[in-house]
Amino acid sequence: MVATTVVPTTGSLYGDLNNGATREEEFSDSEGCDSVSGLSTCLADLPASFWFFSESLRRRELAEMEMMKSREALRCEAKKRTIEMEVK
Repeated sequence: MVATTVVPTTGSLYGDLNNGATREEEFSDSEGCDSVSGLSTCLADLPASFWFFSESLRRRELAEMEMMKSREALRCEAKKRTIEMEVK
């Protein structure tokens, strides 16, 4: 028998972050991954987990790029001021 599950593609995959429930609480309420029905639940959450992880990495890389751009702009401004002071 093959278990089929539907993974939501819209909305919050982990619920409202302000509702106080954590991902660990969701797992503690469900069956463990060691049972057959629990395994299908864990496998159903796998795409959502990969999506969440990849989005976290993407946001982190974006933040790092923004910080690098900011540091480079500050460095260029400092170099420009140094050159202007040398010219005077």
